[in-house]
Amino acid sequence: MGVGAELHEERSARGLSLDQVAAAIRVRRAHLEAIEAEDFSQLPGPVYTLGYLRAYAEYLGVEMPASGAIGAPPPASLSMAGLAPAPARRLVLTGPVVGAAGLLILLAGLGLYAAHEFDRAARDGPAPPAAAPAAPPIAAPAPLPSAPALVPSSPGPPKQVSVMIRTTQQAWLYAEVDGQAPFGSSGRFLAPGQEATLTGSRVKLTSGRGAATLVSVDGQPAAPLGPGVATREFTPQNP
Repeated sequence: MGVGAELHEERSARGLSLDQVAAAIRVRRAHLEAIEAEDFSQLPGPVYTLGYLRAYAEYLGVEMPASGAIGAPPPASLSMAGLAPAPARRLVLTGPVVGAAGLLILLAGLGLYAAHEFDRAARDGPAPPAAAPAAPPIAAPAPLPSAPALVPSSPGPPKQVSVMIRTTQQAWLYAEVDGQAPFGSSGRFLAPGQEATLTGSRVKLTSGRGAATLVSVDGQPAAPLGPGVATREFTPQNP
């Protein structure tokens, strides 16, 4: 039995409607219908799909299969073509792009020609000046005091932002800090009252229960990450 069929059977056995489950875990009814039908192509993406599945299974008290455990590959149905990333768009050279490229090539050619002419004039040397009548000697001015040498200041370390996380209920979290995944490539669950702190120049956080995930940035008062499955990015310029 697939994971969608198992969730459907458990929900029906408990006498719960899709609307009741959707309101409880803050996931759209259409997404729950796609999960029970195992039509994962209708879901936003693999990260959100895993979050929805874990939130649904946790609400019904259904244990996720071993293939859906933290740190392991997602269920086989999640690796179908419907969940594969969209192919990269091909670059199309339009008229403006070609024109801009031609202009850059022309400017580069003019720059090389000017550099060549300047180098040739430097090799030939200036024409000898005409002889001028001798001028009376002029007293040399007193030397000016030398200015102190300027020492370039070294740039300081890059600015960072500190994000403290605390969960009021068990919640699944996925984070990226400067391109790294401190909670693993599949994220992890935080128990109620558990805290974690992420520090970097760019911190991106996704929670399967945004309302139960309190976030404090650089010591500011904590606030929920957002409703339902929520994602937010923090930087020193946009805390």
